[in-house]
Amino acid sequence: MKKKTSITYPLIKYPEIEPLNYYKHVAQYLLKFLSNRKLTVIWQRNDKVGLAKVIKTKTGSRKPITVNNEIELLKLIKNGVIDLMFSVKSDEKNVVDVYVVDIKADKSVWIHEKNWLILDLVVQIVNNYLTYLGIDSKLTYFDGMNGFKVIALMKITEDINPREFRIILSKSIELLDEIFTRCIKKYKEIYEPLDLKNHLVIGGNTMLKVGACRTPLSMHWSTKLIAIPLVNSVKDFSIMHTRPRYVLDKLFMYASVIESMWRENDISTFVKIIQQYLSNNFTIIYEVKRYVLSNISLEK
Repeated sequence: MKKKTSITYPLIKYPEIEPLNYYKHVAQYLLKFLSNRKLTVIWQRNDKVGLAKVIKTKTGSRKPITVNNEIELLKLIKNGVIDLMFSVKSDEKNVVDVYVVDIKADKSVWIHEKNWLILDLVVQIVNNYLTYLGIDSKLTYFDGMNGFKVIALMKITEDINPREFRIILSKSIELLDEIFTRCIKKYKEIYEPLDLKNHLVIGGNTMLKVGACRTPLSMHWSTKLIAIPLVNSVKDFSIMHTRPRYVLDKLFMYASVIESMWRENDISTFVKIIQQYLSNNFTIIYEVKRYVLSNISLEK
């Protein structure tokens, strides 16, 4: 495996469980996200960490890193890989088929006295927004560091133009930002005096720019915490639940969430609504806002 220059030092040097001992239990679930996709991996040797996207073959040539079975996955782990990210494009189609919303909060949000209410509100806004767009099967999970991701698998038909679809994806993130800004005003008393917009980011950077998404149930290279799917609401989330030993004890619970929510979504409604927004039909904003607000359930 071709290793790039060390990117930084991890916050936690060693995990509570050896990566190989952890990954051999979760490999079958990671493959649901990794199979038939190019990977970006992060390796660790002692306290040195680096990133790799290609592997060197016996002939000296380089090829993208891919895994399609447990043996190949565990071989990567044996070679020092600790963290795995999968491409938002499948190998079969040259078009993004994984919708990813990044929800990142800085220290001001995490230490706020109502931090879980704030984060729960944000996650609900994102999920209700996607539901309005016809994206019903989606997975919300802790990103292993400072936020959450909401991901959904899209059913891409052969008639979709990759360039045009990328514009639709970008515009959908723009609309989400608009909806978020309008919706949080109703709940201002929850996060006062925090200027929430300046301490929290909802965006599509992973989907539109990075192109590689952290894999649910993977181990974060720096914190050594697990990217766990949310079983219930954010209010039920605890950092203690992200420890590898706890995850293995409750693996059946996280596996059932993945099995039920990681399914292809028909995107005809999604495309239709965003195309209306692209054509300057701004009544869509009010319709989406009304739907999102009417489906938020928040304890105060």
